[in-house]
Amino acid sequence: MKIEVLNETPEKFESTWEGVTRQRVRQWCVVTIKGRPSSFQVTVDPGKEYPPGEYELAPESFSFNNGRLSVTRVVLSPLAVASIKPQPVASAK
Repeated sequence: MKIEVLNETPEKFESTWEGVTRQRVRQWCVVTIKGRPSSFQVTVDPGKEYPPGEYELAPESFSFNNGRLSVTRVVLSPLAVASIKPQPVASAK
């Protein structure tokens, strides 16, 4: 699974929850699973926007409820680029 935060201007909006109004920011993302893309929005506080690029879901995004995996809150971590170290070549004898 790969998540890409798109290079678009974040959308500012107001959100009211339980009588409290907050300033929030929406960003568009694309998640690709088995080659099939699907878009979604992630909501963050102003100033905490994600830079465009590739991400994965952070472990704190997941929870279990009655044995079922759910994503309660999307938290993204930059996708780590795997570094490949060259293996030493055995010398010929």
